[in-house]
Amino acid sequence: MDNYSNSLYTMQNSSACQNSALAPYCTGSTSCPVSDRHSAVINCGSGSAGPLPIMDLAGASIVSPYSVASVNLNLKGFKNPTVLITFTGLINVPAGALPNISFRLKKSCGGSSQAIGGSYNYSSAINVLQSQTFAFQVCDCGECCECVTYTVEISNATLAQAGTTVSGTISAIAVDNCSICC
Repeated sequence: MDNYSNSLYTMQNSSACQNSALAPYCTGSTSCPVSDRHSAVINCGSGSAGPLPIMDLAGASIVSPYSVASVNLNLKGFKNPTVLITFTGLINVPAGALPNISFRLKKSCGGSSQAIGGSYNYSSAINVLQSQTFAFQVCDCGECCECVTYTVEISNATLAQAGTTVSGTISAIAVDNCSICC
C-alpha cells in the first residue's frame, strides 16, 4: 500500500455565520459558539490494493476486506460537522478478469467503526488489459469525534482472473454546520 504524506489545513472564520440564516445558532451559548468554530478542514490520502486473487463471492462479503485508501480528519472543536468524502480509483484489470467489485466506506471513530452510505459497485466486461476510473462521493453528518478515519474497502468481488489492482485517492472536507445536521 502506497502511503503519501497528508496535509491538513484548518481555516478559522469567526464571522461565517454572522448576517446569515445560521446566525441564531452561532451566538451566545447555543450549539456552535463563534469562539469555538472552525470553518473547514480538508485532508486527503491515497493507497492501493492488489493484485487481487481469483474471487467468486456472489452475494457474500470478504471476511477481511481489502483496504484501498484512507484519510484522517481532526475535528477537534467542531460541534456539528458535515463531511464530504470523495473517492477516485483506478482499476487495472487483466484480460478476461470480468470484474465485479463492491466498495464500501468505513468510518472509524472513538474505537469503533461503521459503514457509511451504501455499497458502490464497479462492473465491466473487459476483453483486453485495461485501466478504468471509478469514483463516488458520500456525505457523512453522523456522530462527531475529535479524530475520525474514513477508509475505502473492497467488500465483495467476483474476479474470473487474478491480477486486478485498485489504486485510489480519498479526500475529505468537513464544515461545521452550526445548525441541525443533514
